[in-house]
Order: sequence, then structure tokens, then C-alpha cells
Amino acid sequence: MQSVLPYVIYFPIYGLDYYCTFTNEVVLFDEYFITLVPAFPCLFDPLISLYSITPYRKKFIHWVKRERDADTHTMVVVAN
Repeated sequence: MQSVLPYVIYFPIYGLDYYCTFTNEVVLFDEYFITLVPAFPCLFDPLISLYSITPYRKKFIHWVKRERDADTHTMVVVAN
């Protein structure tokens, strides 16, 4: 997954850049996000690494279930 992530992110944006260069069309996404898109793998790689390692994944799932269980409790307030 981590080895494919740069291809999934880089090829479409640079393909769009080459398309805009050869056809002389303007795509605002290409103009404004060409500098931000290369940073996306840096954001997702640690998450993939944490989820791929079994002890971390179990702890994450336990943490999410605990948060979900805490949200399901109802609170009753009695005003005098």
C-alpha cells in the first residue's frame, strides 16, 4: 500500500499538468494544488504504518470502540 501511494497521488496531478501544458487549458485545481499534492503521502504513510502493525491496529480498534461506547451512554439530569 505504501509503495503504491505515491503513484496514486503523483501520476494524476502531473498527468493533469502535462495535459494543461499541451492543450493550453487552465485548470484551477492544477494551479493551486500542484504544490500541496506531493505532501499527501507524508500525511498518509504514518497512518498506514500504524494500521499495518498488528499491536498498533489492535490498540487503535480498542481506542475507537471505547470512544464509541462512551458516546452511547445517556445522561439524565434532574432539576429540582
